[in-house]
Amino acid sequence: PRHELLMLNDGSLQWYLPDNGSTPAKFQFYSRDNSDFFFTADSDTSRVGIGTVSPLGKLHVRSANAGSFTYDTNADDLIVESNANGGLTIATAAANTSRVIFASPDDATGGEISFNQTAKLMKIGPTTANGLLALQSANGVETMRLDASNRVGIGTTSPNALLDVAGPI
Repeated sequence: PRHELLMLNDGSLQWYLPDNGSTPAKFQFYSRDNSDFFFTADSDTSRVGIGTVSPLGKLHVRSANAGSFTYDTNADDLIVESNANGGLTIATAAANTSRVIFASPDDATGGEISFNQTAKLMKIGPTTANGLLALQSANGVETMRLDASNRVGIGTTSPNALLDVAGPI
């Protein structure tokens, strides 16, 4: 049997709790005419969707369908999807620093992207000793590397001077 809890004051929102054996166990908020899905928690996949009934990652936020493709399973814990300009905002008070930290059990702050509004300074890179920063070009090919000794390599992954360029300049 299907169980529903309806909020009918304005006629625009339903809560849907299916419990039959053939329907995945989902908790959903959606518009009365089923045209907009606001929230889905799917217990079969342990995924949450905002703006979608079929979340493709642990948390999938969809403002509009970006098209049909498969997300990279190496980076699908958070999916932000739009068919126009999309993005993610990290906001702090003006005197503070906004950050994205890349961590592991071995290193709580292995790398970061940060921006400090007061200093007008954006930093990107590793925060560990002997960390390396590399830039990629087409097809994920590494084209430039900055090492812990502040040596820059262009076309080489092992720069031997402050500026080491492989090939003619």
